[in-house]
Order: sequence, then C-alpha cells, then structure tokens
Amino acid sequence: MPLTSAAPTPVSGLREARTLAHAQAMAPFLFQAARAAKHLGVLQILRKTSLNAQAVAQATGLPLTSVEVLLDACLAGQLVTETTAGLWSLTTVGEVWLLDPHLAIDVEFTHAVCWPGLADLGEALRQAKPAGLAKFGPWPTIYQGLAQLPPAIRHAWFAYDHFHSDSAFPPAIARVLGCRPRNLVDVGGNTGRFSRRILAQDPDVRVTLLDLPGQVLEARENIAEYADRVTCLALDLLDHSIPFPAGSDAVWLSQFLDCFGPDDVIALLRRARAALAPGGSVWVMEVCPDRQSEPAAATSLRLASLYFVAQANGVSRFYRSTTLLALAEQAGLIVREQHDGLGTAHTLFRFQPQNG
Repeated sequence: MPLTSAAPTPVSGLREARTLAHAQAMAPFLFQAARAAKHLGVLQILRKTSLNAQAVAQATGLPLTSVEVLLDACLAGQLVTETTAGLWSLTTVGEVWLLDPHLAIDVEFTHAVCWPGLADLGEALRQAKPAGLAKFGPWPTIYQGLAQLPPAIRHAWFAYDHFHSDSAFPPAIARVLGCRPRNLVDVGGNTGRFSRRILAQDPDVRVTLLDLPGQVLEARENIAEYADRVTCLALDLLDHSIPFPAGSDAVWLSQFLDCFGPDDVIALLRRARAALAPGGSVWVMEVCPDRQSEPAAATSLRLASLYFVAQANGVSRFYRSTTLLALAEQAGLIVREQHDGLGTAHTLFRFQPQNG
C-alpha cells in the first residue's frame, strides 16, 4: 500500500471556511449531542420510522423540550434530517453513529478517558507533561496508574486498546511465526493479550513478558495456563540501564512506542536490538497516520495523538511511519519488511541490526 496523507479536501472559499471553523468551535457540543442521542434511544427510534418531535418524546420518554433541542443539535451534525412536515429521519451519518462498532469504541474512549483532561491540553503542550492526568490521579504518566483507574474509565481504555490491537494480531502473528522464533520478548506486554495468542498458536515458542508491576500481575493471571513457557518480569521499561533478555529470536513491541517520546523510542529500540540472537528481528506494530488508505482513519489518529500529550505522558503520539523509520535508523536498525493494512489501521515493521 503506498504512503498517503489521506488529507481532507481543502476548503474553497471564505464562506466554507467560516462554516467549518464555526462547526469546529462548537464540535464538543456536537459530540455530546450525538452520544446522548444514541444512548437515549433517539437514533434507534428514527432508524425505524420518520417521526415528529412529539412522537420521539413519547417513544423515548424524554421531555419534549429535550427532544427538540437534541434534534436541532443532531441536525447541525447531519445525523438527522427534517422534512417540511416536521418529520425527522435518520441519515447515513446517524446510522454510522448508531451501528458502527469501531466508532462506538472510539466514542467511549473519548468520553470516558480523554474528555476530562483535554481541557488542560494547552498547559500540557506548554509543559510537555500530561497536565490532564491529574483529573484521574497523581501519577507521572497514565501507565503507572492503569491498574488504579476507576472501573468505567479503565474499561473504556482497555476496550479501545484491545479492539484495535486484537484486529491486527492474527495477520501479525502469522508474519512473526513465519520466521520461526523460539524465544520471544513481549515488551510492554500489558495484560498478556498478545503473549497468550502466540503461545496458543505455537507450542514451541517461549515468551518473556516485560511491563510495569500492575500490568504484570494481571498478565500472570491471564496466561497462567502457559506458565511453563512464559516468564513475566516487572520492571521500569524507561530505566534504559536494564537490558532486555539476551538471545531473543524476536522482540515484539505492539502499540508500545507511541507511549514514549522520541529519545525513549530510540533507547528502547537500541535495547531491543542488543537483545537479539543472530538472525533475530525486532517487530514493531503501530498505527501511523501517513499509512492510512481511509481518510477517516488518518483523521482519527491525528486527533487521538493529543490524548498522549494531554493525559498519557505529555510527549508522544501516533508516529508517522517516516518518523519511526528515522528513529529506528538512529537506534542501529534497518527495516526488512513493512506490511500495511493490518486490522483497523496497523502497520507491521520488521527490523534487524544494520550490521547484521
């Protein structure tokens, strides 16, 4: 798949520019209106049949005043349309809001995890620190606090992370196992989701999972049935004086490097390179805005990168592939394979030492 910026079409004049700019200024209202219209049953009712506002109120049990203001807001966002007879109908945009599981996951991640902290985005950008994270706890990054987040927020975070990574694991695992690794290091293995899958698929592979103590506790429980072939090690992954386990045929980093700033990415990749056995590979799976064929995916990734600044760590993002490849080169790695279009939006890179 060729590289693409998947950029939106530029506006064609001042009137169109003003319309777009004012829509952006009021975008938070539209987001919450659309979410409310779905959760309160308005979109579901209008998908079945066209109704006037009074009938929508009766069908949903909402006050008429609430229905009228909500329908007008959804009209502004083109989720619904109104006929001259005062009948309201669901549009294709409204159907996407109602039925698209991908959108539903992103919406709840935005609402539960990102919304509280985005108000502090400006301060986060000034300081290069996750100023919005204080809404949840006193941790320096969100990763130290993942195991302690309130259940609803934690659920939305993991639903977002798992939905996207799970979609890409099958083709990625096929690529990794095609190189016949016997010893694999899962860096930032989180709750063991990838390790569990690759252990189940290849009875000969052995895995060492590395992550923070809270995540390692969960990982041990989740992959306990493979305890004879997996080792879970708790460590500070940003202590670059600690080497990764040596003699590894494969070092796996999935949706992991986007959690760190460029200097740490280089250091992590250097440690991964140093851990390789002869002929081994570093496998990196990421979602890169410049490798998307769908404009919607590119837009979502560019905007979601602000979560990392506001609440995760203050300094990272969903990296462009050009940036990742440049950082890998500084770490002494050369790319051997690149596979776009895995899962919802992923690219898989296989690196090896430049002098290998």
